[in-house]
This record gives sequence, C-alpha cells and structure tokens, in this order.
Amino acid sequence: MRYRNGISSSIRFEAVKTAKSIYVFSLTPGLIPLLRREPNLSNRFNGFMITSYEYTMSVLLFLLISMFTTSGFCQPASAKPELTVAGIMRDPIQSVGSLPDSIRWAEDGRRVYFKWNPDFTEADSFYSVSRDGKQLNKLEPEDYQWLPTREGQYSRDRTLKLFVRNGDIYLHDIKRKKLIQVTNTVERETQPRFTYQEEAVVFRRGMNLFKIDLANGSLIQITDFREGSDPEQDAPPPSDNQRWLKQEQRRLSTVLDKRLSKKERRRKQKPVNAAHHPKTIYLAKQQLAGLQLSLDQRYVTFRLSQSEDNRFSTEVPNYVAEDGYTEMLPARPKVGSPPPSFKFGIYDLVHDTVYYARTDSIPGIMDPVPAETSADSGQGEAKARSVILYGPFWSEDGQHALVVGRAWDNKDRWIMLLNPQNGALTVLDRQHDPAWIGGPGISGWVYYPGWVQWLPDNRRVCFQSE
Repeated sequence: MRYRNGISSSIRFEAVKTAKSIYVFSLTPGLIPLLRREPNLSNRFNGFMITSYEYTMSVLLFLLISMFTTSGFCQPASAKPELTVAGIMRDPIQSVGSLPDSIRWAEDGRRVYFKWNPDFTEADSFYSVSRDGKQLNKLEPEDYQWLPTREGQYSRDRTLKLFVRNGDIYLHDIKRKKLIQVTNTVERETQPRFTYQEEAVVFRRGMNLFKIDLANGSLIQITDFREGSDPEQDAPPPSDNQRWLKQEQRRLSTVLDKRLSKKERRRKQKPVNAAHHPKTIYLAKQQLAGLQLSLDQRYVTFRLSQSEDNRFSTEVPNYVAEDGYTEMLPARPKVGSPPPSFKFGIYDLVHDTVYYARTDSIPGIMDPVPAETSADSGQGEAKARSVILYGPFWSEDGQHALVVGRAWDNKDRWIMLLNPQNGALTVLDRQHDPAWIGGPGISGWVYYPGWVQWLPDNRRVCFQSE
C-alpha cells in the first residue's frame, strides 16, 4: 500500500527455529514510522487489517512475550504424547502452560503490559516488561487504574485519549500524565468521541447522544429518542358528538373561552429565554443502532430495525438452571422466517426535522429473490429486498459521507455516497454474488459492513471486494 508520505510498507514474517520451539517475528523497517505519522489512517483499518498502532504491535509482542512464557512448557520435537481421554480433556494450562493475554503498549511506547499467570493462581495478574525485554515486573492491584486501555480515541496530536472504564468516560492527558474522569454517573456512557475541533466530547448515554464541553463542563443533550409510541398519536380521535360538545361548551362559557384562548396564545408564543430541546423521536417497536453525530455537528444519523411479528418463535430448553427448573431460551429464527425491516434515519438539528434514506432506488434492490426450494418453479416476488445501511463514514474534512449497504439475503454489497441534506444515495460500486457475498475484509456476516476507508485526499475511497 502507498500512502501520503510515499512510504510503501508491509509486514514480513520470518521463521526462526530454536532448540525448543519455532518463533515468528520480523517487521519491515518503515512500518512503525508510517503508523506513527498516520494515526488517523492506521486506526481505521478493520477485519484482518491494522486496527491501530498499539493493536498491531500487540500481535507482534504476543510472539515476543511467548518466547519466555511458553518455552518452559514446550515439549521436545521428539516427544510423542499419548492420546488419551484424560489427556484430551485436561486443562490447556497443564499442556501448553500459561500464555500472556490482554497485551497493550504503554502510551509512551517504552513498556508493554499484559496479563499472565505463571504460578497457576486462581486469577491472572498484570505484568510489565521493558521494550528490550530485560525488565519484567509484576504490578500491584492499586496500579491497575493506570494501565493503558486497548480501546479509545486519540486526539490528532495523540496527546489526549478518550476511553470508557466501568461505564464512565475518562480523558488521559498523555503528555502531562494526568487522568481526568469526565463523567461519574450510575447510567453507563459509551462511544466517546472528540468533536472535529476537539473542544468537546460526544458520547452515548442510554439511547441518546450528549455533548460535554471540555472547557466549562456544560452538558447538552443532542437527541431525544424514546421507547414506545407518541401518546398524542395513539390517543383515539374524538367522535363527531365529542367535537360538537367541546365546541358548544366553549361557545356557551365565556370563562372557558378566555381560558382556552390564553392557553393557545401561550403555546404559540415561544419564550425568549426558552432553551432549545431536541426533537422527541419515538421508536415504537423498533430497535435503535448506529447513532452518530456528523463532523459539522449538524446531522445525527441512526439505524432502525424491526422484526416481523412471529407468534411461532424458536426456543431451546436449558436443563441446568439455578432454580432447578427447565427454562426455555430464545434461539435464532428458522430458515424462511420473514426478514427484519431496516430504516436509515437522518436528524437535521438545524431544521429540527427527521427523514430517511431511500433505498428502493438502489440498483438491483428490486431483483427477484431466488426460489427457496427446487419445487418452487416461480421466479420470486419482484419487491424491494431488505437492506442494511452502515455508516456514515465521513471524510476527514467532513464534507463527504460514505455508507455501505448489505442485502439481507447476502447477495449484494453496495458502496454509496450519502447526501445528508435529503438522504439521497449515489452508488459508487456494487458487488454481487449469486451464492453468498463475503471474503477477507468483507465477511459473510450481514451485520458487518466490511473494510472501507477514505484516502487522505478526501476524494477517493478504498475498500475490499470479492
């Protein structure tokens, strides 16, 4: 791959044989400097690609740490273990030893932290090892709070890091070595992100997005999603007799007429100092996912899904329950069950309006569904197939939004541009497989969009395809 700085990089592995085992470790020069200079590029890779500089090096460090953690448990190549039931069913620790886990770099890159249990105690402990592998230390439990997290979002200069711990948001000032707890609530906060100017933090609490200003600590609720239906819309409409009685009562009572007129004027007149609250969006029976604020903080995008009402649900019995009774567990629906429906919504915060992307004009969306059985000689129904939209993936300048569409029947994958002003979709690429679309970086799982990314010029898009 070739990126902005013109450096071509790749990971090259070599097999190095020792007396007790074989280790794989080699890194082409130039990869580490590239990932350090391009943090925004490196932390967007998904699937089998690079997810971040820290995660990439964790894989290599796993191999490095394994050199001194597993060599003592490896048997010579000449040994021929006997295959017995007791040997096959024994604890893996007894056969391969304790392997390091939860590997992570220190923020300054000088040490590596990992979990290990060489003494076979009840719980693993955290250890740290210097970058040259010479200094190995066991951490005390009171030091665990300072451990770097493997997940989080960095600022552009990588001096600040947002992460979630125990349901609260923390801000790590790497340069000053200071840890700031941004929230401390009973309700769980997730998905913290810096705004484009990095002056505030946007996060999700429950079903809604919030924004907290890093300078003054002010908190703003961005969305107001609620479960259930709008009570005003659910109220039964009054009958003709009820409407007539209400009008007649107002006509005959001067006091009642003045009271209702005053209430109507007060409803129409918006107070000058009234705070602006987000539009209330009722979900009814739909499930909310993919809640995201655009880089210019004008649009909120979200995805709604609803399963078809099916009175014949699939359940499996669980005979080992705490209360001693058999309980039924929900299972996946049977093949041929009606597919769920999906909607991709856009909430315009400026105009306080909600609208949805139109998917019925996507090329191939009206293709007939293949017959479910060979006995069915029909060509299938010519109706819009169920499609899931993922994203949007915003360009770094915040001017373009990319979405990935996947057909529920796993036959198509679309790469499209989204116009957030009206929800229009423009297809850039369509991938079709009459059997099942999938492969490296795509996955055969419909709930995964596949790897896709903007290039640094904000004009080109790269993605993996079959």
